[in-house]
Amino acid sequence: MTDKPKVYLDSCCFIDAAKYRDAGSAPDDKKQDVWFTQQLLRASEAGDIQVHTSSLTIAECTHVGEHPPPEEIKRLFRSILISGKIVHLVADSIFIAEKARDLRWDYDMTLKGADAIHVATALEVECTEFVTSDGRGPHKNGAKIAALGCKVVRAQNTQVLPETYGQPSLFAATPAEPVRDGEAKPDVAQEAAQNPPEAPPEAPIQAKEPALAEAADPPKEQKNGSDPEPPTHN
Repeated sequence: MTDKPKVYLDSCCFIDAAKYRDAGSAPDDKKQDVWFTQQLLRASEAGDIQVHTSSLTIAECTHVGEHPPPEEIKRLFRSILISGKIVHLVADSIFIAEKARDLRWDYDMTLKGADAIHVATALEVECTEFVTSDGRGPHKNGAKIAALGCKVVRAQNTQVLPETYGQPSLFAATPAEPVRDGEAKPDVAQEAAQNPPEAPPEAPIQAKEPALAEAADPPKEQKNGSDPEPPTHN
């Protein structure tokens, strides 16, 4: 058994993180989610939390807008998802498939097949948060999923990220180790602080779309632990 917080990342989180490697280059409504996704991955690599996702995510992370994607993006997806160093990959199984089915039969959740597999996987490995920027199925069924022990949140509203993660992203050219309590921040963190991503205005969540980059100090927007009601994507 582990006492590390467990968080589940939906495939759209990895796609956005790969597409916007520099969180500051992301659209205003994605900046904070991309930045916090990067920090969650850094914390998982350091062993401070556990990031989980379904093996289905491999099949969903195929491009970031270009067909075919550049080799750099292919390598990035492979290194994040299947290296075994960052993400705990959960293989699909008949048990997870039945759990996904039962979300509709027993809990009246209106989830499409892939979303149901993702949610069922998060519940199977006992994640306390299901992180997604997709404003459709999981968010619409958020209350029902939360009743089963897993809260649906946007990355910027996560409650499991240690406060020490406030320097350059895992995906910067020279990644820095997370700063522990009582340690001084490295100079590279101070340099990154000069250009923190601005807090996005109230804007609709974008649908699953590809992106990753150099993060600055955490955005100034205060997390209140509650998620805005995400809009429905076309």
